[in-house]
Amino acid sequence: MIALLLTVMTLGPPMLKPRLPLTCLLSLRSLLRQLLPCDHNDQAVLAIQVNYFACGGMAICVSVNHAAADASAIATVVKSWPAVVCGENLTDLLTPDCTSLFPPQDLSGIWKVIEEKKNLIVPDDYQNIVTKRFLFDGSKIAVLRDEIGNGPSLFYRPTLEAVSALIWNAMLASNIAEDLKSIPIYVSTSVNLRHRMNPPLPNQCIGNVNQFAMTELLNEETKNLRSLAGKKHDSITKVDDDYVRKVHAGGAYFDMMENAIKEFGRNWMFSVSSWCRFPFYETDFGWGKPIWFGTTMRHNRVAFFPDAKDGDGIEVWPTLVLDEMVKFEQDPGILAYANFKQST
Repeated sequence: MIALLLTVMTLGPPMLKPRLPLTCLLSLRSLLRQLLPCDHNDQAVLAIQVNYFACGGMAICVSVNHAAADASAIATVVKSWPAVVCGENLTDLLTPDCTSLFPPQDLSGIWKVIEEKKNLIVPDDYQNIVTKRFLFDGSKIAVLRDEIGNGPSLFYRPTLEAVSALIWNAMLASNIAEDLKSIPIYVSTSVNLRHRMNPPLPNQCIGNVNQFAMTELLNEETKNLRSLAGKKHDSITKVDDDYVRKVHAGGAYFDMMENAIKEFGRNWMFSVSSWCRFPFYETDFGWGKPIWFGTTMRHNRVAFFPDAKDGDGIEVWPTLVLDEMVKFEQDPGILAYANFKQST
């Protein structure tokens, strides 16, 4: 399930409406889960819950089955829903059929290996993993980009690549994986394919129109911010129209994913999912736009990158085992560029 929280909004269709003290917002993820309309293991396609607080504010939580939609699709739905409620005559609500580009595939092999590796993705000892919020102000991101330099690593989505390089570098510098010298090191980045196709697909495409770009770091390679940003740039930019059509036409992409999941535990992998530029903060039922947006998604060694409220900075929500997080948040780069937010 993808669970999203938007605070200070108004009503749409009939929904659950529990009243909660404002302190629920202050404890973040452990208490945010109380705002969910269903458990994260629930198979409901869509569930919505409105939560009222004693102060007069409210939060709407939207839970969507990830098999039905990715974050980009959900953002479009969440933005369009209040527009329809408020009487706007939207003409761009079509959801084009993409099956010619992404034909149905047999995913039984992937689901089997996911189940086998489930404890590495979502450990049974759920209390031993922790998620923390780190805010990167726009001014700090500008300084970080200057430090990395104006090389090719900054030609495409510089904020994502620069901050991802910093996160990756902090992982390596903190020696989170004690045997990094003897195992492969990967960072996977979720890439929205809608604007990478020719012609581009509209944002209204519902489904999971994305794929992971894998970045491998060889043991003998130089490890610094500039080189890491450059490698991430190279892995993302190769995902173009020709590449996508080739790997999806015959099911090669899912074979790649199945093999990558099989290697969980035998290599070191960290995943980044950027939700930057998705219009969550543009949602408006007529009572004003959200004062904050967040998520309760939580997977080990995965970081989500939502926009900051001001639109200039970004938040980074990494999830790590507790002792790994202690090392990560003490990294000099993290201390220099990020403002720490309350743990979740």
